[in-house]
Amino acid sequence: MRHSSNALLSVTAMVMSSMTTYLTFFDSRYTLTTAVAGVEQQVQRGYSSSDGQTELNFRRYVTPQMIVSNRGTRPLVLSEVSLVRSGDLKKCTLTEDIRTTQFTAKIIEPGTVDQFPFSFSLPPVDAFAGVGEDFDLTELTELWCLHWTVFDPNGRRREPLSAAFVATTSYPAEGVDKDGRPNMKLDIEPSFKAERLVSRAIF
Repeated sequence: MRHSSNALLSVTAMVMSSMTTYLTFFDSRYTLTTAVAGVEQQVQRGYSSSDGQTELNFRRYVTPQMIVSNRGTRPLVLSEVSLVRSGDLKKCTLTEDIRTTQFTAKIIEPGTVDQFPFSFSLPPVDAFAGVGEDFDLTELTELWCLHWTVFDPNGRRREPLSAAFVATTSYPAEGVDKDGRPNMKLDIEPSFKAERLVSRAIF
């Protein structure tokens, strides 16, 4: 009877060991999550005058600091990140207004948390005015989203969107200089909510 019990325990141990090996080999879990840690911003203004007409040029620059984590057992490849102006202020939608950045593909290892800065230039704002005329500048509110290109362990390409920030561009009266030229005020409201980009369960 004792020999039968020992044999049963031995077989059970072998089965459990085989199951553990099987689960480890086929365990392909991953969850890529991102969140905005903060957004740096800068505005540059230039102007020129000719034949009684003044041209104003505003350039807007933003650098979202993104936290990226991969919970699971398999690495993912982050190959490209771009900034997209959403067609909807309440949710991310893909449009043709895409801003690119220099980015080197990165392997996001399982169990890691990284922070990456992505620098973008937003569309320029140009305005003209003649002598005694006002510049045609209006307040603008935009939702900007990040468009990610991710390859999973099987080589499948995924292209999720995540909210990055809301940008509000205005021209306060107190910002007008002595020559009547307005200055731009750029307010950035980051989206601090963590978002799941891609995910896969155990099998």
